[in-house]
Amino acid sequence: MRSKLGDDLGEQLHAAIPFIPLTGFQAFQTAWENDCRAEYRYAQLVLALGRPGDSLLAFSTSGESKSVNYAADAASRLGLTVISFTGERDSTLARHSDISIQVPATETFLVQEQHLQVYHELALRLERSLFTAA
Repeated sequence: MRSKLGDDLGEQLHAAIPFIPLTGFQAFQTAWENDCRAEYRYAQLVLALGRPGDSLLAFSTSGESKSVNYAADAASRLGLTVISFTGERDSTLARHSDISIQVPATETFLVQEQHLQVYHELALRLERSLFTAA
């Protein structure tokens, strides 16, 4: 990274994985929900932003969130890989994902706490595999 960016930038910046949180588009969500059904907002963003080779990480403690399931459906139909994080119960999202990570809990706060642990471990392993010199 240093050779492309020079000494100062090269020392201060880190390698990165492109990541777009669909929940971060406040202006879009407000505009969308003024005219369209709210539960389709993430599916619309998947359609606009998803590209071949992309993956959708879909989090739903129950696996039954309509907006998350519509986004996963759109991603799947567009050829994106759908990776879901849910609780232990069978769910629509888990059944319709390429990779389903179901943590052993059903209470919302426990599912969310375990999602954090699993997500951070996966992110660490991904970063090591992509950015650690062999």
